Parts: sequence; structure tokens; C-alpha cells
Amino acid sequence: MESISIQSSPGAETLTAVEIENLIVNFIATNLEVDPAGIETDVTFDRLGVDSVVAVKIVMELETKLGREIDPTAAYDYPTIETLAQYLGSPT
Repeated sequence: MESISIQSSPGAETLTAVEIENLIVNFIATNLEVDPAGIETDVTFDRLGVDSVVAVKIVMELETKLGREIDPTAAYDYPTIETLAQYLGSPT
């Protein structure tokens, strides 16, 4: 995997990987109109029905929530909710 550049903004919210997972699950559930309880975090985005448009929207939403720049290809470089959240989350 290639390295992804992330720059934090001053005052950016620090979230754990679990909190980021929850954000992503809820975002996918809302956008795909599915029950969040049925979304598995270790399944690839494409198997969840996330297309490239939704993947970019996820990254944009995370940029807003985390207050930092995230490479638009992050959802492809980290292709599951779990791996993306672990990459972006703070250790707890």
C-alpha cells in the first residue's frame, strides 16, 4: 500500500478507530438505505455496495468530521470500514 498524506487542522477532533467505524457505518447505512446493524466492518466496501461516488463521499465526510485532509483514494487503499478506521483513528 502506498502512503497517504493526512494533515491535521488546528483544533481537529480526535476520534478513536471505533468511533470512526461507527461514523462510516452510519454514513453507509444512510446513503444506501440499509440497516446499520447489517453492515459488517471487515467486508470490502464494494461488497457492501459502496461505489466510487459513495467512497469519495465517505472520505469527504471524514475530512469534515476529523478536520483534516485525507487522500481521496483512502477508501481504496484501506478497503474495509475496519482498516480505514484503524488507519485514521487514534490509538486507545
